[in-house]
Amino acid sequence: DGLRDLMDRLRRERQDRLERSNLGGVYDDIARELDDIVDEERHAIENAVRDAETSGDERRADAARNTAAERNMRLDLLPHDLAGKVSDLSRYDFESAEAQRRFEQMLDRLREQLMQQMVDQMSDGMQNMTPGDMSRMKDMLADLNEMLDKHQRGEDPGFEDFMAKHGDFFPENPENIDELLESIARRMAAMQAMLNSMTPEQRAQLQQLSDQLMEDMDLQWQMQQL
Repeated sequence: DGLRDLMDRLRRERQDRLERSNLGGVYDDIARELDDIVDEERHAIENAVRDAETSGDERRADAARNTAAERNMRLDLLPHDLAGKVSDLSRYDFESAEAQRRFEQMLDRLREQLMQQMVDQMSDGMQNMTPGDMSRMKDMLADLNEMLDKHQRGEDPGFEDFMAKHGDFFPENPENIDELLESIARRMAAMQAMLNSMTPEQRAQLQQLSDQLMEDMDLQWQMQQL
């Protein structure tokens, strides 16, 4: 009953936040820009057919008409939802170089906005860490390094005791030390992939925050050991 009450409260809070957010305006802007890009592409298709028909080359005109019919059909069948439309246009062979350039620029802006949002969320989380949170993290890292050192030497690493004490840091709930190492490796790989996708300014922002946290020399040493 308590879990159901919690889930109901979370759903209500999520709906309240969605209603307070100005998401409609953002989506409307993207939708309008996509519509403009599609219109520009349709005009380019029409111009290509007209140029081919006035060239006097009937084979070129037939090819242009067939290509135009195929492209227009793909544009007609674009999904109505934004995600589906963006996905289909990403695989579409544009006639208009300008429409393709605008579409790619829009994708770049969306990626940067989403990545910036992730950076901002991470920044908030890092900046809001309390001294108690930092202390618990240091204790966990120290125990983790000690456990891994014992494991490397072939000794009993004390995995069960570690998880009993620090299991909340690992929601994957690994059942042994090998699974724990795999989950840590996946996290590191995901973090590296995210860093690679950031702009230099975003990486600098995250590095600055990390440096601020690492002013604690003991925490910095434990991270280096890990």
